[in-house]
Amino acid sequence: MFYKLKVRNEFQRLCQIVQGTNNPKASWLSNEIFNNGIRELSPIAKHAGLEVREATFFIIYHAIRHINEVFTLEEMEENTPGYIASERRWLTALYTEYEDDEDKPDWRIPDDQEWTLGGEIIPRKTVDSESTKDIPAEIRKFAELKKDGLISEKEFDKKKKELLK
Repeated sequence: MFYKLKVRNEFQRLCQIVQGTNNPKASWLSNEIFNNGIRELSPIAKHAGLEVREATFFIIYHAIRHINEVFTLEEMEENTPGYIASERRWLTALYTEYEDDEDKPDWRIPDDQEWTLGGEIIPRKTVDSESTKDIPAEIRKFAELKKDGLISEKEFDKKKKELLK
């Protein structure tokens, strides 16, 4: 519990440096990292034995990576104005932190593997070709159906949740 609190405090300190205020709500991305990234990724960072500052950068990296796997930059900028500028500020902070570090962490996960909540890297489950859809394209398709009045907001949200599982 204290580990997550320390990571939150470090993130707020970094917010002050990156965006000029320690309030994570100053941008959608910062708020997303603060509310969801820290909650979901702190246990992984702790299990991996990362120090608080390194864990904070680990969480920033993976939160941005996850968002960019789900949505295109154009979609993010359209739906959350200022996203690209905010993302650049955070990535600049991340790369500046490790640019001169010969032992920089390699947080990338090979394509055939994934993180578990226990912090372990395991083989990614293989999926049949039927379930390998372009999820963002599927979500856009349902968004169009909702926009055209063919499905309700509730139906759209349900389908989107199913696709993102």
